[in-house]
Amino acid sequence: MFRLFLALLALLLFASFTSTETIYLGAGTPIALTVNEEINSELVEIGRVVELLVKSDVTVDGKVLIAAGTLAEGSVSEVSKLCRACAYSCPSISIKVENVQAVDGQRVYLKGLPHTVKKACGSYQAAKIEIGTTLRARILNNMRIGVE
Repeated sequence: MFRLFLALLALLLFASFTSTETIYLGAGTPIALTVNEEINSELVEIGRVVELLVKSDVTVDGKVLIAAGTLAEGSVSEVSKLCRACAYSCPSISIKVENVQAVDGQRVYLKGLPHTVKKACGSYQAAKIEIGTTLRARILNNMRIGVE
């Protein structure tokens, strides 16, 4: 019985030192991301996952809800490949942002306009989205994020 009492006491003490606060993250909150890999229209297909990084902390009331440097996901939404036999081949590629992870581990879904790169028709060059390209998005849904 005494061991059970000590175990419960230890659990209560541990819980009081690791308490978390819940912060409201509103839909529409802006987030800046950067492309973490080169994306080449000749090497990808629609639906391919694209690695992005959070550019700066997303904070509410001074609390970090999504940390800078966190990996985020995007995907290739459109691709038009180079056609060497075509006189007016117009390579292009579009990516859209998908989601990122909050500091409490929750998946946060994002929305934003697709980022598109088009090459001049007849240029015979692949369309590329370079590493470091900045994308802007917004939080899709209202959420509650736990912070310590």
